[in-house]
Amino acid sequence: MTMRIGFIGLGRLGAQLVDRLLEIEFEALTLYDIDEKATARYRDTGATLARSVGEVASGALDLIGICVQDDAQVEEVVAALLAESLPAGTIIAVHATVHPATCRRLAADTAAVGVNLVDAAISNGGRTPGATPTRVVLFGGDGATFRRCRPYLEGLGDVVEHVGELGSGQVLKLLNNLLMILNMGTTDTVMRCGKQLGIAEDVMTRSLSTGSGSSQGIRTLLGSERAAHNDIVLGKDLRLALDVVAAGGCETGPMQLAGEAALLALAERAAGAGAPTAASS
Repeated sequence: MTMRIGFIGLGRLGAQLVDRLLEIEFEALTLYDIDEKATARYRDTGATLARSVGEVASGALDLIGICVQDDAQVEEVVAALLAESLPAGTIIAVHATVHPATCRRLAADTAAVGVNLVDAAISNGGRTPGATPTRVVLFGGDGATFRRCRPYLEGLGDVVEHVGELGSGQVLKLLNNLLMILNMGTTDTVMRCGKQLGIAEDVMTRSLSTGSGSSQGIRTLLGSERAAHNDIVLGKDLRLALDVVAAGGCETGPMQLAGEAALLALAERAAGAGAPTAASS
């Protein structure tokens, strides 16, 4: 394809997205991560490896994807890109899960110099154990920009949804993550009941992961090998989601309680506690 792509942020999700992009022959693909080891992984792929955000910006690219960890990092990267005088017409796509207000504020800054910032949140969708997840791209921005981005977005995901105006992709991603976190909190409560009723945890784990009550939230909670990472990331997402929901006038009390229960259960697993304890009920 004739698009010239830059991509910043090669962590777990970013690397997955770039691996998909490498399957498509874009005119150019320039990669950067603050961790040189993450960038070095792509040395023999044909991609250009940048040594800074500035080098990405200097490539006169059509679209730059950002997949860093949080709002502060997105703001830092966008500021660094704008400091390099991006060509008018460049698109910046924010893949990180951040507050929609952050995207709207940054879009106002980029629009002042003719650069179009959009949100394109990523969700690795529901799956059965062992199966490859369906990756969903949730786009927020105007229709003309969506059409320009579409070849790139379809390279990233299995399903691409134009959710609505700028920020709406992030809103839907946060609602998605909120539902998953609430499912985790409910799972924790149910497993405590099961233990109290004499059901072994390993039996519950297998049954709840594959039965009709299964959900992505259950698999995330029970995937204790990533509990510490999930505790950090989902804690951020819970705070953002509850803020967005509250700003819309929705009742957040029950959701906050279930969300806090989920995070506490993750923290226990991250600390090696294994089985639920009464302290987090």
